[in-house]
Amino acid sequence: MPTSSRSRRNKRRRKNTRSPWIGRGLILTLVVGLIVILWMSLYVPGRSLFTMPTPGTPLAGGTPYPGVAATVTAVRRLPTLSAEQARPYNEISALVRQCGEFHPNRQRAILQHMAWLTHPSDVPVELISIYGDQWPTRLVFGAAYLTAVEWKESGRKQGSCLIPVGTRLNALLVEMGEEPLSDFREF
Repeated sequence: MPTSSRSRRNKRRRKNTRSPWIGRGLILTLVVGLIVILWMSLYVPGRSLFTMPTPGTPLAGGTPYPGVAATVTAVRRLPTLSAEQARPYNEISALVRQCGEFHPNRQRAILQHMAWLTHPSDVPVELISIYGDQWPTRLVFGAAYLTAVEWKESGRKQGSCLIPVGTRLNALLVEMGEEPLSDFREF
């Protein structure tokens, strides 16, 4: 059934009945909303958004956990471990250096973890502020995790030189009172 020219005109008119102000109003509402959200996220009572803080004025931000400053100060004063205390970390470092299956970046990271454990005064403040007194345990866990990732990527070869590294790191985790990684429990 053919359509008349009148019905075609009505269809065209219906398509163009949308007001251009609706789209502009929506965009304006979104822009104003974003400005309000931004202003509220930057607002600090008693200070204008457009002035720079004077020296000594605290900036808005998080408050450090209680005891972090004391922990950082205490760690900075720790001496290098004695040969006997550093022995487990030095053994792991030797195993990591001898193992050619490590990716160079993971090998460097694990060796850095062991160096921080033997020279606690060199530990970055960021690690202490994140982990507090648990930073040695977290470094050992990180080294164990990197070893497990490397072992998984190599196909979990049974004769891998990564296994002694992982089992020794698991033993350290147990000595520190932590759960060992399940990857190296069977060895």
